[in-house]
Amino acid sequence: MSHPRGTVLVVNDVADARELVSTILAVGGYTVVEAATGTEALRRVEDEPDLVVLDVHLPDMDGFEVCRRIKSDPRSAATPVVQISAIFSRTEHQVRGLTGGADAYLTKPFEPELLVATVNALMRLRTIERELSRSNRALRLQHELTQALLDGSKADIAPRVLMTIADALGAEVGELWRIDRLDDTLIRDGVWYAPGLRNPAPLDRATDGMRIPRKAGIAGCAWDHASVEWVDNLDARLLPARAAAVRALGLRSATVVPIVTREGVAGAVVLFHRSGGRLPEDLVRLASDAGGRVGLFIERRRNAEALRRAEEQLVQAQKMEAVGRLAGGIAHDFNNLLTVIGGHAQLLVEGLPGDSPARYEAQLIATAADRAATLTAGLLAFSRKQGVHPRVLALDELLRSMSGMLRRMLGENIAVSVETPSDVGHVRADRGQIEQGVMNLAVNARDAMPTGGRLTLSLANVDLEASETETLPPGVYVLLTVTDTGVGMDAETRARAFEPFYTTKATGKGTDLGLSTVYGIVTQSAGDVRVESEPGRGTTFRIFLPRVDAPADAAPAPSAAPLPTGIETVLVVEDEDAVRSLAVAALRKLGYTVLEAPDAERAVEVFAQHGTRVDLLVTDVVMPGVNGPLLAERLRERDAALRVLYVSGYAEEAPDTAAFLPKPYTGVSLARKVREVLDA
Repeated sequence: MSHPRGTVLVVNDVADARELVSTILAVGGYTVVEAATGTEALRRVEDEPDLVVLDVHLPDMDGFEVCRRIKSDPRSAATPVVQISAIFSRTEHQVRGLTGGADAYLTKPFEPELLVATVNALMRLRTIERELSRSNRALRLQHELTQALLDGSKADIAPRVLMTIADALGAEVGELWRIDRLDDTLIRDGVWYAPGLRNPAPLDRATDGMRIPRKAGIAGCAWDHASVEWVDNLDARLLPARAAAVRALGLRSATVVPIVTREGVAGAVVLFHRSGGRLPEDLVRLASDAGGRVGLFIERRRNAEALRRAEEQLVQAQKMEAVGRLAGGIAHDFNNLLTVIGGHAQLLVEGLPGDSPARYEAQLIATAADRAATLTAGLLAFSRKQGVHPRVLALDELLRSMSGMLRRMLGENIAVSVETPSDVGHVRADRGQIEQGVMNLAVNARDAMPTGGRLTLSLANVDLEASETETLPPGVYVLLTVTDTGVGMDAETRARAFEPFYTTKATGKGTDLGLSTVYGIVTQSAGDVRVESEPGRGTTFRIFLPRVDAPADAAPAPSAAPLPTGIETVLVVEDEDAVRSLAVAALRKLGYTVLEAPDAERAVEVFAQHGTRVDLLVTDVVMPGVNGPLLAERLRERDAALRVLYVSGYAEEAPDTAAFLPKPYTGVSLARKVREVLDA
């Protein structure tokens, strides 16, 4: 079974050196396979490792040539290659390696941490590329299929549709079969062959003019279950007249995609493959979706406006996904800095007399850190990587409780109206996030009404039908409408309204994250937000949140308990020195015996050298080399009773446990969480 971090192919003709690199990567969490020659490496690459660590000096061909062959093969071109060498260590060698296709070049001797960090970085990029490729593949198929259906003439529509589907799903032959309702038979209505396929003519001759019963042959599988079917035994389903031609083309399996309309299965796309393996689940879903789209076209051809919307959605989805990843990465790194700034500011506040001028200045720093944390929370909300605590909310009560604050914030020249019917339903969401979203919309409205105006917030129950929405499933929703009488937006601004850092405001006017935060909060709550606006006619935001049939949860009471202390021994493991120093200082101040380590390797040594029992491990989730969960697993092999508290800047990195503290944190939040875990 492969390790979830991925498989690395290590290529080196020196057994000891190969074993050393393999051990370093295995400790770093990777599954390792090995090769001693360039020829063996190229053969191993056919098994599709996630990354290759390639020594340049090899007995049969040098690593430059091996890398060139890997990168020139379309099947392995995307596989990252790290070249290493002790002999070829000059600058010209590094340049030759990198220009020849290598993704990184390390010269010996190098630190193990550098190798693991390089592999980690390339694997992260590889994962992002795969996710983007999968998403783009689905969007591209939808787009190209729609374009083929709309643009193709009656004569060439079938080949174009088949080419689009078969090429996207990796088939060598695609056939379109439709049902003739008059005599309940199947007719082949089109065919597509992959470029370079040898002599497909016999298959055409064997099929020409053929009419078969509706459930006969390979295509007949579509009527058994009306779902995508995989046929691995072609001989059992092939019509005798076509069997020889199919075998001559080297075809071994088939995927049958039903074409479904409102009246049922209307036809089928049969995709023949030379490989004998079943399509992966994501491609099966693509195939099923493609069959549905062709069925929809049979019912009615989409107009040109549908194509335009599909193109815009393709571009917007790619852009928003890319920006979301960037925003989340920035917020993650910034949270480490805020933990240090805010945490030490809080320690200063607590350690200074109440009348000290320095205490006031320290409080200003802590407040600024809190405001900065709000900005990073907005970035994480947009990228959907913010931790959420959903509960059942009564939005009418929430808006009424916020109305006074909104009036004070917006000023006397803006009238605020809150309309909350008594029968409005409840929603399941994070109260803090919803409050933040409403505040952001109010601030946006204030900036759009510099000379005054009116802001109206209203609630309503709505029941969306399938014909009324493209972005939400049909069902019951609570609609929150926020309307202002401000300057409005033009079409370009509306199209980019939810992008982070896009603004039409003057420099220094706002953070450019308000509306993108609203977008992230609403979508993270399984809802949708839409904007309607025209220049000079104000702006209306409509937020749809799924309605739930449950009573609203009571708000948690704020804790008034004093800061908890302790005498236990705590091991703090954090690769950011400043963050680690903050945690150590805060816990020692409360009476704990605190040990510290910058990484997992040192943590194991400290744990073993400490004379008495360690009660709690506080560890960052993601660290160079061995990560937090693996470290906890190793230490629990020595002491099964060891308690663990994980910290991270990404809520999504948290292991499946309640013992998790998100960054940025303060000494207060750390102290309360440590006590909670120790007392659990």
